[in-house]
Amino acid sequence: HARVSFYDASAENVDAGIEQFRGVQSNVQQMQGNQGGMLLIDREGGKAITVTFWDSADDLQATSQQADQLRQQVANTAGLSIRSVEGYEVAVQFGP
Repeated sequence: HARVSFYDASAENVDAGIEQFRGVQSNVQQMQGNQGGMLLIDREGGKAITVTFWDSADDLQATSQQADQLRQQVANTAGLSIRSVEGYEVAVQFGP
């Protein structure tokens, strides 16, 4: 399962956003059932996406409130706006 969050950022806030996400990375990794994640950045378009992976739908749900708090903390500190947060079932995964 995956939680996908979409953000809007100004060009000057992108690097601050990256640093803030790095700062909470260990918090996310310690959450129940976390299987990693990634931050995607579109510098020119002023957009960012985080994708975090979870063992189960139950873990995704159980960590929802804690993830909301971290997401809001990062957005407030880095000057990002949260556009949306969505949950998905991972149907196909590939790569190492």
